[in-house]
Amino acid sequence: QRGGTLRFGGSAARLNACMSHILSQFTSRYPNVEVRLTDAISANLEPMVANGQLDLAIVLSDVEEPGLKAEPLIHEQIYLCVPDDLLKEYYGAEAAALKEKAINGVFVQNLERLPFCMMSNRMGRMLQACFDEEKITPRVYSRSTYTRIGIAMCEQGQAVCVVSQMHLLGLHGQISSNVNIFPLRGRTGLLSLPLSLVQPADGKLPSFAAFFKELLMQYFYSVEKEFMGRISTDGTSESTAHHA
Repeated sequence: QRGGTLRFGGSAARLNACMSHILSQFTSRYPNVEVRLTDAISANLEPMVANGQLDLAIVLSDVEEPGLKAEPLIHEQIYLCVPDDLLKEYYGAEAAALKEKAINGVFVQNLERLPFCMMSNRMGRMLQACFDEEKITPRVYSRSTYTRIGIAMCEQGQAVCVVSQMHLLGLHGQISSNVNIFPLRGRTGLLSLPLSLVQPADGKLPSFAAFFKELLMQYFYSVEKEFMGRISTDGTSESTAHHA
C-alpha cells in the first residue's frame, strides 16, 4: 500500500484517550502511513488546520471558523474529583448522604466548604461561573492551566479539582480509589464541553485520512454516554449506573 503522512492534533488528554483505541486498527489497514500527533490547545490547532499544517484536529468549539469544515463530535461531560477524606473532614456525618445525591450531579454550593483547584481555561471559567451564579466565592487552593496538577493535589487529599470526561478516559481508571467523581451540575443542567472535528474547508482528505476520521467519529460516539462518576466508600471506589 502507498505511504503518506497523517497530521492530527488535539489536547494531550483527548489524544491520550482516543489514540490507544484507534491507532492499531488504522495501522493495520495503512501500515505505511506515518501518524504525526500535535498536542496543543484549540486556539492554536484551528489556524494550523486552516493553513494546512494539520489534516484533522479535535477542538473545543461549536462554531465553524473561516477556512475550516467542522463536524460535531460529542458534548464532553465535566466532573468534579473530590477527595473522600477531605469531604468527611469538612462535612462529617453529612458526607455519606451528600455523596449519594452528588453522583447524579453536584452543585458547587453542595461543596462550598471545600478548597478548590481552579483552572485558567474554559472548563475553569465554567466552574467559576457556577460559583458566580450562586454568589459564592470559592476557596481557592491553587490556580493553574494544567489539569494534571489539580488531579495530583486531589489525589493527595488537598483539594477538589475539575476534570473532563476525556481526561478521565485517558487516565484509564488510574485516579486514586479514595477520590469521588461527580458530574458537575449548573442551573441549566449537567455541564459539558462541545467538541468538534475540524479539517481544511477547501481540501479533500486522502483515503487514509478519511478512514482515520471514520475511526475517530466511531470512537467518540461510543464513549459519549459513558458515565465516569463514582462514589468512594472506605477507601474503595464504586462505579454506579446512576444518570441524571
